[in-house]
Amino acid sequence: MHRFARWLIVSVLVAIIALTLPSIIKVARLLSTPLECGKQIDKEAVNARGDVVAEELKICFGLGAFIDYSITLRVNGVTPQSVLAEFIPHRATSVVFRWINDDNLLIDLGEVRPVSSQVHKVGSIHITYIYTKS
Repeated sequence: MHRFARWLIVSVLVAIIALTLPSIIKVARLLSTPLECGKQIDKEAVNARGDVVAEELKICFGLGAFIDYSITLRVNGVTPQSVLAEFIPHRATSVVFRWINDDNLLIDLGEVRPVSSQVHKVGSIHITYIYTKS
């Protein structure tokens, strides 16, 4: 009887492994799939000097979809561009850029959740942010 119980337990375990192996392989493939990311410029504004402020979206696909929102500034003749702020919009609101003059920029982020890494000055350019936290 003891031998029969052992054989039954081993048989059940082999059956469970055989039935779940395809699912385990699928999950392992998903976890090993690298994220594919791409950048997209959603909106930009240029001042008279040629400095460009832009809203960039970094979209990644893999186990799900991830979107990082950031505001960047490319000063004319200077490489690389500076990341001014990273944020998560509360709703599908549109960011508004307004160059007051070549050295003063107003950025209205609308209604956002967190805002991080706000830069308030790049070279001679002063940056002011307007947003509502939700």
